[in-house]
Amino acid sequence: MVPSHIHEHSIQGLADYFRSVMSDQRVRNPELGEYWTLHTGKGAFFVKALGGSTRFLSDLGIFINNKGLFQIEVTFTQRWDDILEKVEYIVEGAECWGVLVVKIDEVDKWGGKPARRMGDDDFIPEAEWLAQARASRDDDPYGPVCVKGREWTKAVNVQICFFEHAWKRADGLPTMVRYYINSISPCSYV
Repeated sequence: MVPSHIHEHSIQGLADYFRSVMSDQRVRNPELGEYWTLHTGKGAFFVKALGGSTRFLSDLGIFINNKGLFQIEVTFTQRWDDILEKVEYIVEGAECWGVLVVKIDEVDKWGGKPARRMGDDDFIPEAEWLAQARASRDDDPYGPVCVKGREWTKAVNVQICFFEHAWKRADGLPTMVRYYINSISPCSYV
């Protein structure tokens, strides 16, 4: 699956935030030095409880001495069951503190055929398209993007959940850390 801009920009925004926090901590705690690093898309090996090892590629991770201690997964269009399976394996690793999952869902996903075919009137210069798209989001920054009366993207909801070390799916889903963007009323993880 090719990553979307929503997925990649979310990871970059989180990376910028964590990079800033880690930089501040390095000033206060110089002993962290070069051993504490932030990586995007770095493969990490997690030693499973029964002696085997498994490799995972996380979206973002904090590593100390090249061991993945804290991982972050951003989901957009990925199957939730696949993410839970991946998280369950990651938190099984002895060195892993936990995984923060940022779940992005479209409100009212696209379905069916378009109401009408695209016409010449739908195509406008990029600068005008961007100006109309930004203007359509003044009232609802996380709502749909509308240009010339056509919705190009739907609104999104963002949920954040922390899965601590040794979490199992049999334990049930952990408490949501924060319902970050509330385009509609809160919904369940399912």
